Amino acid sequence: MEIVSQGYKVELEEVPPRRFFKSALPASPPEREIVLAAIQKLCQQQVITKVPLVQQGKGIDIYTLEASCKIQNYTFVDPIIPTRLSLVLSQQQNLTSGCINPIGCPFTDQSRINDVIRFTATAALILLKCPMTSVGPAILDGTMQCIDAVRFEEQDTCTQAYLFHAAAVRKQTDKCKSMYAILQGKVIREGLMAHWECESSSENVVVTANICSGIMKCIDMTQEIKDFLGPVAVYLISQLNPSGGFQNSQDTVEAMDALTLYGRLLGNVGDTNAVISVKNGDTVVANITVNEDNKFVVQSQKLSNNSYGTFKISATGSGNLLVQITNSYNTMIPKEDSPFSFTVTAQAECIGGVATVYNISICASYIGNRTTTNNVQIDFKSLTGCTVDGYSMYKLLENKTICDYKIVDDHMTINLDPFPQGEERCFTFSSYVTSQVYTMQRSYAIIQDSFDAHTSAFAWYSYPCNQDKQ
Repeated sequence: MEIVSQGYKVELEEVPPRRFFKSALPASPPEREIVLAAIQKLCQQQVITKVPLVQQGKGIDIYTLEASCKIQNYTFVDPIIPTRLSLVLSQQQNLTSGCINPIGCPFTDQSRINDVIRFTATAALILLKCPMTSVGPAILDGTMQCIDAVRFEEQDTCTQAYLFHAAAVRKQTDKCKSMYAILQGKVIREGLMAHWECESSSENVVVTANICSGIMKCIDMTQEIKDFLGPVAVYLISQLNPSGGFQNSQDTVEAMDALTLYGRLLGNVGDTNAVISVKNGDTVVANITVNEDNKFVVQSQKLSNNSYGTFKISATGSGNLLVQITNSYNTMIPKEDSPFSFTVTAQAECIGGVATVYNISICASYIGNRTTTNNVQIDFKSLTGCTVDGYSMYKLLENKTICDYKIVDDHMTINLDPFPQGEERCFTFSSYVTSQVYTMQRSYAIIQDSFDAHTSAFAWYSYPCNQDKQ
């Protein structure tokens, strides 16, 4: 700050990351005054500006606190980090109700009370499991006050899942039983599987995993309950992707927690020593050995492209085994079948068939079956030889038109708040030509629900000065 205050100009190669941590002022009064005086001088010179209120705390959410608590058992975590995160939560907490206003991109929609209750219940769950910081007990007491005042039956299934799990962690047996009775009436059974669905989003794995974990923590484990949990576990396993994870990191964490508890419930079934055999007719296509040394390793066997017919899978030996069959293919969703209406257009004033700067307009609306989407993500690919203007994106962020963005090489990821059904959103940013290209080929953008990759749409766009736009 001293260098800048003396008149030197600092030029940044790119827009700084929009992630802010609050730093405490020096405890010593003389040192504090020096820092405050320097900050005031820089503000007066318009060298720096205060962080806008809408951006304070961005990037710091409850899952950051959970991650810092979990990894400290395996690596060093500076104690100041969870303390700072807890302070951010405390500033968002209503001192009267104890409820916490949502922080971070996944919880930015505060228009419905359920979002506040759901976030508060999530915070309570994490604070109950994490070692307490100096301000943790006060925050936790407030969250308990908030969720205890909630009428469980009036909440949606997604919120009920978090409330039920929080009650289970607190060992509120009677409350758990009444909540479980309501949730039993909402379970969806499909063949050998059972799960719960979130009415307003696609967080079905997270909802099912939280309810499953809550059942095993506070409901008496009768044989009937164990038999019921089997189909729930089968549903969670069925959502695994070919890499052994789930659709996103939150799904993976919640589902693995629930499945770990279910594995402990089943108990030790003895040593694992088995062979899985795959046959096409009478021909053995693959043999996979699973034993104590590799039972936690995902093993995969690619079937030949020329292998057609009826496949038979069999297993011999002992242990718990999971076999998953996946089929990979690429296809473009027809516009008439897409749950999004999505267009990308480029506009410019072309002089001699050239424009060094042009505008990109993106318009999207959700026309699917749900009342609203989850958070939405757009993957935008720049034209060859072109670069997105970072300042124009920063202005969209400043105006809260978008939630966040990230530019890596020729791809830009744009995060948006949830889309209510039928509401159209449009925004425009600039791009400029950085390299001379003989022929500008068209490029594309993809929009999708952050929690449901199948809820997506695709759009082409072309350089605005192309005589023959493809």
